[in-house]
Amino acid sequence: MDVVISIGRLHHTGGLEGAIDKLFRVLRPRGVAVVMIYNASSLRRRLFRLLHRLSRVKAEAATRKMEKLYDANQGGDEASCLVYTTPDDLGVLFKDFSEWKCDKRNFDGLPYALRMGFVSRLFLYTIARFAGLDLHITAKK
Repeated sequence: MDVVISIGRLHHTGGLEGAIDKLFRVLRPRGVAVVMIYNASSLRRRLFRLLHRLSRVKAEAATRKMEKLYDANQGGDEASCLVYTTPDDLGVLFKDFSEWKCDKRNFDGLPYALRMGFVSRLFLYTIARFAGLDLHITAKK
């Protein structure tokens, strides 16, 4: 394949490194993979961890609550498998690619009215670039 796009799927496979290795395998030379995976060091995750420490909620229960906020189906059930990745982990995950780059994107947690206007754009172009919810990776074989 010349291009593989995976937005919001690989972190549900139960084997992120193996899934990325398979992307590499199916790409032609100079092929491009475009991938989005969850950022383990996002502002949202950091704030949730802090709030749960302060409220003394058990770590397992806190983790489930966080995962539901990231990926719950319409019935409210969390994803059966969910992996978060730090930008530091990407060098290992994309080791076989000749080059790759990563952008942090997306910001959540604002009231709907604010998300649609100037305030949302302000957060998307500032905080999201440092501690966004998602890691958007473009990798070349």
